[in-house]
Amino acid sequence: MTELSPRETARAAGEIRYWPDAPCIHGHAAERYTAEGTCVECRRLKNMRPESKAARARWESGQTLAAQQRKRYSSQRAKAKAKGYAKAPHERHCPPRPEDNRCERCMNVPTHTLCQDHDHKTGAFRGYICIPCNTKIEHHVDDPLTLAYFVMAARRVHCEPSDHHAPRPSP
Repeated sequence: MTELSPRETARAAGEIRYWPDAPCIHGHAAERYTAEGTCVECRRLKNMRPESKAARARWESGQTLAAQQRKRYSSQRAKAKAKGYAKAPHERHCPPRPEDNRCERCMNVPTHTLCQDHDHKTGAFRGYICIPCNTKIEHHVDDPLTLAYFVMAARRVHCEPSDHHAPRPSP
């Protein structure tokens, strides 16, 4: 008959912790939890990390992830307003999406949905573009493809931002 390990013995007895035969991989000579076999001292040190403290505080406050996201979005929106950025126009105020679902800048068919490209200062709609083009466009103004897109967007009939999208008057 084989002898049971300390963990198996503790688990059979219904105990939460046990004393192992050897220290953990970090060298702690401490009890271990029977469920995972992790060292009590390692878990204590892990729970002292800043990210663990934030998660614990969030759990204790009862704040849900959705509430955190709403709070983060409202603070981001407030920062954008302070910089003078206008909101993107609502899709119902813009021309319909292209039927072929092609990006109007690179003409590729994206794997994800198209983004509404808009001028951040005025809120004017410029076109539907893919996510890679949307993240590159402001950084590559010298790129001929980007310049051609801006010219094409300027010639197209833009939707006008509604009153609540209008930029604030400059002082």
